[in-house]
Amino acid sequence: MVTDLYHECQKELDRKDRLIAKLKKENLEVVRQRDEALDKCRDMRREFYRVGAELEKEKGLNQKLTAQVNMDFENSSIPSSQQKPGRKKIPNSRVKTDRTPGGQPGHAGHRRKLHAVTETHEIPAPAKYLDSSRLSIIGKGIIYFSG
Repeated sequence: MVTDLYHECQKELDRKDRLIAKLKKENLEVVRQRDEALDKCRDMRREFYRVGAELEKEKGLNQKLTAQVNMDFENSSIPSSQQKPGRKKIPNSRVKTDRTPGGQPGHAGHRRKLHAVTETHEIPAPAKYLDSSRLSIIGKGIIYFSG
């Protein structure tokens, strides 16, 4: 009877040892899966931050290039004469009046003084143009027949 009880207890202990071994194996598998999931989550978080940083960099570059494109004579040192086609026109806020342009009525203007001719030079025509039979006047131009 003691031996039966011993054998029965031994069977129960063996069954529990097998159950413990099975649970340990399952626990190791669950821990491995959890570690893989944590690694994947960490990698995804790193990728998220990397992509976020890259996006911020591209947004800054986009903003900088947009500001460059929108530069014109009003908000940069570019003169209005170098304005690109299709840009807004410089507004003229001057009120039009019926007065004529110029100085005071009756006031003599100040003009540049004409310089006197000091020398004259005559440039002779080339020899091939001296024969007038080969020249023909058409409208305002002259044609030379070389043949």
